[in-house]
Amino acid sequence: MTYKRADRPGWPRLRAQRFITQRLADGPIAGYASLLQMTEVAEPLLVTHHEQQVCIADNGYSWLQIFPEGAHYTHTTMFDAEGQPVQDYIDLVAEHGIDDAGIPWYDDLYLDLAWIPDGSPLLLDQDELEAAHAIGAVTQEQYDLARGETARLLVALTLGEYTLPDVARSCYPTLRAALDERETLATEADIALPKDEPDAPDAPVEQAEAIPTSDKTTTSGEAQHEPEATSNESPVDKPDGGLDGEVSGEHSVERVDRPGEDGEQPA
Repeated sequence: MTYKRADRPGWPRLRAQRFITQRLADGPIAGYASLLQMTEVAEPLLVTHHEQQVCIADNGYSWLQIFPEGAHYTHTTMFDAEGQPVQDYIDLVAEHGIDDAGIPWYDDLYLDLAWIPDGSPLLLDQDELEAAHAIGAVTQEQYDLARGETARLLVALTLGEYTLPDVARSCYPTLRAALDERETLATEADIALPKDEPDAPDAPVEQAEAIPTSDKTTTSGEAQHEPEATSNESPVDKPDGGLDGEVSGEHSVERVDRPGEDGEQPA
């Protein structure tokens, strides 16, 4: 397994970012949602879906990652600089949680699903799971979990019963607005500091007020998550992309063989 975090520390491609986490409430999904906005990247990240190249990381792009309570997967929707979704990504995980600083994390089980709007899902990194299983990096139980959850999610996607893409799209405006508001308040506080006083110490990542996940989600207001890319990303570096809360499902960086999380693809 690979330990990953939603803020993707150590990803060489990501030079500057803004990040926020909020609790999901008042809807069919319980858990947490994080938004990582890429303010500066070393170079854009392109992945391939059925011979079509898609940019999932660039200046102004955002990755919104959802951590459904009790599920063995996380969901990431990547948005371009205009706020339009460009890719959805599922990471199969052994478990996930949130640390004392308010940063969501997960233990990645290698398998990923990725798709673009109006596209069919791609199953990624099967070879990585097989290799990890062969050397004992994942147990038989974890191997069976990853395979079983992937099969179930594929069925749900086929039947149109997987709703987290809709949840991510409804949460995006609220998370983006909260991120902008927090930055405005921080800037005003910085301006108010007396010149003879030292800068205030950095505070832990703030968890803003819980946001609803129902259709009534507030619309006030980026994502390529660093999951790995779909077998086609630029050779730079790697960062670390449920069923309506039925199944529940982050700290590494991108990869070249996947479009999502692990490396350059969501996670």
